[in-house]
Amino acid sequence: ERARIERAGGTLTQTRDGKWRVNGRVAVSRAFGDKPDANIVSPTPSIVHYPLRRIDEMLVIATDGVWDVLKPSTVVENLHNTVKHFDYGAKRVVCDAFNAGSTDNIGAAVIYFTDA
Repeated sequence: ERARIERAGGTLTQTRDGKWRVNGRVAVSRAFGDKPDANIVSPTPSIVHYPLRRIDEMLVIATDGVWDVLKPSTVVENLHNTVKHFDYGAKRVVCDAFNAGSTDNIGAAVIYFTDA
C-alpha cells in the first residue's frame, strides 16, 4: 500500500502517537471522499481471498477505530465468552472499542457461520 501511495505522489508519515497518515492528514488509504487527495486515496478496495475452513466460526469486519485499540484475539475471546445471542456480537465489539478509549470512528459487523 505504501508503494501505491508513493507512486501516486503521496507520502506516509507517522504521528507522535504512532498512527500513520497519508499526506500527514488522512488516516486511511482507501476511502470515498477527501477530494484534495483523490489521486492518492483510492476508492478501489483492497480484497483478500481467504478460504473458509470447517473450524472458522465467524467473520468480524470492523473499522480502524476498533483495531486501533483491540487485538483480534481479544475480540474473538470476548465474543466467545460473553455473547450468547448472535444479534449482540457487533454491539459487543463496538462497546469494547469505545470502552478501550477509541477516538476514531467505530463500526463492526459479526457474521457467524453455522452448519445449519
